[in-house]
Amino acid sequence: MNSKTLVNLIILGILSPAIIVFFIFPLFEDIRINATNFLLRRQNLTNFESKRESLSKVANYGGIKANLDKLNNLFIDPKPVNFIVSLENLARDNNLLIKVSLSQTKEKKEQVVWPSITAQVLLDGKYSDFMIFLEKIESGNFLISISDLSIKKLTVIDLNKSELKSFTTDDVEAVVSLKAYTK
Repeated sequence: MNSKTLVNLIILGILSPAIIVFFIFPLFEDIRINATNFLLRRQNLTNFESKRESLSKVANYGGIKANLDKLNNLFIDPKPVNFIVSLENLARDNNLLIKVSLSQTKEKKEQVVWPSITAQVLLDGKYSDFMIFLEKIESGNFLISISDLSIKKLTVIDLNKSELKSFTTDDVEAVVSLKAYTK
């Protein structure tokens, strides 16, 4: 072999490992680092997406909170002053004479599903006014259940009572037993 060829082979033998060590290995190392960074960023993006979904659910809580407030307003305060006043105002608006008496519930504490106040409402007036009052109570601002209802026509004896002087025998007296649910 020629010395020139031998020198070229030696140079090639030295340069080949040098090229591999100084150019190809760093290139593979960069590819490995970039692949690792890509996987980390993809995982971060997935975490970010799940957090964004959670935040959108929390942001939607504002709409739910408004509904929860409306639902909470359906229940009366355990001190039923506002409830009684609203019943009296509703009766007055419908030209009815009203008497409200509260009574204790006779249910055992184990049987109580939701706390409530039981009231007996005595109404005197026109039948049509009473029916409007009843419809407004059923669709009103409070969560109630009517447990008993009795309606009778006013008699001459009833009309002798001082508070019923302005009524006639065409009017009715209604007794409504209802349960209003409390907070």
